[in-house]
Amino acid sequence: MTSRGELIQVLIIGLGRISLGYDLTLNSLTSIQTHARAFSLHNAFKLVGGVDPDPEKRKLFEKNYSCTAFHSLEDSLKQTNPSLVVIAVPTTSHYKTILDLLRQYTPQAILCEKPFTNSYNHAKHIASICESRNVEIYVNYIRRSDPAVLEIKKRIQTGYINKPIKTFVWYSKGLFNNGSHFINLMQFWLGDFIFSQPLSSTREYPEGDIELDVKLSFKYGDVIMLSAWEEAYTHYSIELLCRNGRLRYERGGDKVYWNKLELDPTLEGYRFLATSHETISSDMQRYQYNVADQISKSISGKDSFICNANQALTTHLIIQDILSKQ
Repeated sequence: MTSRGELIQVLIIGLGRISLGYDLTLNSLTSIQTHARAFSLHNAFKLVGGVDPDPEKRKLFEKNYSCTAFHSLEDSLKQTNPSLVVIAVPTTSHYKTILDLLRQYTPQAILCEKPFTNSYNHAKHIASICESRNVEIYVNYIRRSDPAVLEIKKRIQTGYINKPIKTFVWYSKGLFNNGSHFINLMQFWLGDFIFSQPLSSTREYPEGDIELDVKLSFKYGDVIMLSAWEEAYTHYSIELLCRNGRLRYERGGDKVYWNKLELDPTLEGYRFLATSHETISSDMQRYQYNVADQISKSISGKDSFICNANQALTTHLIIQDILSKQ
């Protein structure tokens, strides 16, 4: 257990792209897109080790972060005393890896890459064990930690963005893998899930995932999610339409714009979206740092928007509801 004022010691299990690779060649002042860089730079944390069976990844980790990378989880736990353990192995291994960890050790918190697991029952089992052991578990839906996303949530809650809301989402790279990001984001913005209605037949995606178009209904409005073609190009985009304006969430959240309404200069009584827009500042080039910051707040007992186990389980249930209607 971390005491007030102590650094939160972090062990990363799995040294792939999201843990290590994405930002190795990028400037650390402007790009923080991996767990290793985020936890090594944030002043609430101390990176104490990594775990991966691949010797080349271990060498790369040690070279860049000056701490030990271990071949096995057992060895890493014997030589470190982590308060926070990051699970960044492939999704199919999340369940087994977390169970292995909890058999040997009880950390203060776990950060699991999304989606939680590839099975709702497995995710529920893990959440139950963690609750019984008083282990906080977070799931890395990164957008919930971005300042633009938090600003949009605030505007919806305060009524600055009028309700009800109609939303159009483009996603690609599979319903579980990337679609779950946007389903979780819709929960965050639009409130309780009501129902789903698939709109097209599924297209198989690697590793057992699928792509399909679907209508989702939430407390504050309806969402149409359409799947694009990741093999052609990456396209993650949201258009949020309400009675007093339009929000555009472009390039995965790197660009966010709000258009108010303006009176038509020639047709009395007509209103249009303003040609000028307000830019809402995002920080998606440093998304993992923002995740680390939200975890730090949560562990220290402050208000935090990091995705917890119950919220991630709801995302799983929404996907399960969609698939049950195929």
